[in-house]
Amino acid sequence: MRQEKQKELIWHLIPVLAFVLWGALCVTDNLWYDEAYSAALVRLPFQKMLYITAVDAHSPFYYALLKGVYGLFGKVLGFPVLKLFSLCFMCGYLLLGKYYVRKLFDREIATWFCIFSLLMPIMSVQAGNVRMYAVALFFMTLLGLTAMDVYQKPTKKKWAVLCMAGICTVYCHTFAMLMAFWVFVLFFVAIVIGKRKDLVKGYVLCGAGISVAFSPWLFVTAGQMLLRMKYDTGSVREKATLKSFGWYATEWFSALETPIPAVIVIGVILCALLCGCGFIYIRREKQYALFAGMGALI
Repeated sequence: MRQEKQKELIWHLIPVLAFVLWGALCVTDNLWYDEAYSAALVRLPFQKMLYITAVDAHSPFYYALLKGVYGLFGKVLGFPVLKLFSLCFMCGYLLLGKYYVRKLFDREIATWFCIFSLLMPIMSVQAGNVRMYAVALFFMTLLGLTAMDVYQKPTKKKWAVLCMAGICTVYCHTFAMLMAFWVFVLFFVAIVIGKRKDLVKGYVLCGAGISVAFSPWLFVTAGQMLLRMKYDTGSVREKATLKSFGWYATEWFSALETPIPAVIVIGVILCALLCGCGFIYIRREKQYALFAGMGALI
């Protein structure tokens, strides 16, 4: 009985702990270089902001949302409103874990999802970071969970949410775009393994809708990639070489911007624990198609 009360207390305290822990990082005016870049962009006219993002590295989706929030509350709250914007999406991500994960699995798994999220150092960093990563995390999580929900019991509403989450995800960040593609690959693998012919039509329509919606910015992304590869040669006039392409791929898929060994070690340990818990759950429930989902975590 006592143990059940403790679990109940933890369940209800999770959102409060997240708001206190992550919110503590949002009560400062200090901005590091990339955050200052975001803050400067949202103070520009929209057309100029769009042009700068088109020749830089990211889509204007996050900056447009941030600009709207800053326009509404910036004069009152100042720069902290930029950090609070990320906090809102991080708390939204945690609520997805608390309620959506509980719906798809059970309350115990949802509790562990939230606890691990609170323990991961990178989550605390991104909760108050004036960058698009919290927004990308929210939509990416929504995309993955909705894909699982569609697999279990498809409806038109769920397909619509999946399509919307996919469009928002690919427009958040280049890395998020790659991960969204990976989710759809894993979703296809699950459809094949589970022999779910009833999902093929919706899968094709949803994937096509996301691709069409992102196609205008895909050409911009390709141009950005070529420009970044040319910078590696020391002159934008020179053509990109195979070596510069390798450098660009390394930048995309590495973790060179995480210099703290303790953060890396903790992240690896937590990932290993999550994989172990996932393996036990899959064996117990005999839902072997979920192995495809574990591939995304690994």
